[in-house]
Amino acid sequence: MAGDKLPKRFADSIVRHKAWHAAKAGNNDVSPADPQFSIARPQVACQTDLSTWFLDQQHRKHWPTLSHGLVGTAMREDFIDQYLSEAPPGSRRRPVDAIQTLGWLLLHELTHTVQGGCLKDIPDKQNCYGWTCVTENKLPDNADTIAVIGAALKLWRLGYWVTDDGYINSID
Repeated sequence: MAGDKLPKRFADSIVRHKAWHAAKAGNNDVSPADPQFSIARPQVACQTDLSTWFLDQQHRKHWPTLSHGLVGTAMREDFIDQYLSEAPPGSRRRPVDAIQTLGWLLLHELTHTVQGGCLKDIPDKQNCYGWTCVTENKLPDNADTIAVIGAALKLWRLGYWVTDDGYINSID
């Protein structure tokens, strides 16, 4: 079938995994799981998309970082009351969810990549993100579990801890 073009999905695969395809052409025992081809699952992308609404939200907040200032704001009673009252209907947000930054989003999204472990969001649950979802489901292979742990460890390093119901307190 000389001259026939491969469907794009196959052509892209050949370009991206040229070494594997070259080895495969000469040896039918070649496995894509072979470490010399560097990616255990070549059919899975090594990239992710970032939520534009979250990026817009962070931009409007002037790209906050997880700092004493942000934590101090998230601990104020007036802020907590407003943050919780503005939650969308059915939301189970907690005060600790207010400290979500671009770093939180990137850590969450990178866990979906091959290098990040190909973690998934909790299946069969819409909008199951944040403190409540993570602490209720306790799934180690949930992408947001890793992001929440990352934030909790950063809080600990800054001298804070989070209660079971998602309130931030000083370690002192």
